[in-house]
Amino acid sequence: MKIPSSALLALFSLLATGTVAVLQADEITLKDGRVIDGDVQSVPGEPLVEFKTRVGGMTAVLHFKASDIVTITYGKTLHQKKQEAFDAKRLALTASDGTADQWWALAEEAKALGESPAFRELAKAAIARDADFAPAHAALGEVKQDGKWMKPAAAAAARGEVFFRGKWVQAAEREGVLAEEARVTQEAETLATKERERRLAELEIAKKETELRTAQAAERRANDPAPAPQIVYSNFSTYTPYPTILRSPYGWGCSFHENHHEGPVVTPSCGASNGLSVQAAGQGNGFTWGVQLR
Repeated sequence: MKIPSSALLALFSLLATGTVAVLQADEITLKDGRVIDGDVQSVPGEPLVEFKTRVGGMTAVLHFKASDIVTITYGKTLHQKKQEAFDAKRLALTASDGTADQWWALAEEAKALGESPAFRELAKAAIARDADFAPAHAALGEVKQDGKWMKPAAAAAARGEVFFRGKWVQAAEREGVLAEEARVTQEAETLATKERERRLAELEIAKKETELRTAQAAERRANDPAPAPQIVYSNFSTYTPYPTILRSPYGWGCSFHENHHEGPVVTPSCGASNGLSVQAAGQGNGFTWGVQLR
């Protein structure tokens, strides 16, 4: 039953003045919803409440702000009563020594109470009374191998097993897996090497073919007669020198022909520019001429 806040304040006042004995609070309800069993150690009315409780078989002292506490319920809770009954049974069983079954029954009670350390100790106590007590050995994570109880790793080693990629396997099985993986890796590397060699051989063949075609083309050019120049411009004048401009694969060229003329004659000129164009000019009989071809 929850005690109203006004009643709690009254009790705190009485306790603070020493009018009544300090009460033991067995249950605290917090604003975050937690309900904790134990005993209040601090004087009521203080802003910080000291609270002794039992956690996993161990006694712990916790501290809470009074503002974080919703209610304090006085009197023993069901859990505390079970805990006291458990402690009494353990004391009596220790005095009488007991059997493996009795210690195991008490261990299961400890497990139900959330007393994990006590559960393990009581399971060991059962084994101490019966070395082959299977439930306690199993609860402690042990397995039977060759008539002996031992940890799984030791049992696997006794069977000649090794831990390999998340599980216990025979050593021969692990070696077989590793050997197969090595074989597959070697085959892949061999295939990759052969493929690289094939591509390099193809590139070498292509290179030689290109070199051969280049050499053959050069030989043909060397052996073939030079092509005849092509006349691209020619002019004839009776009174002046006239040019004939030629174009061949090797560049431009020009020549002049003089016919009958009157008066002084200026020597004609001809020039080529980068093999891309040609200019020719001349003068005679009072006429000046010129031509440029690209």
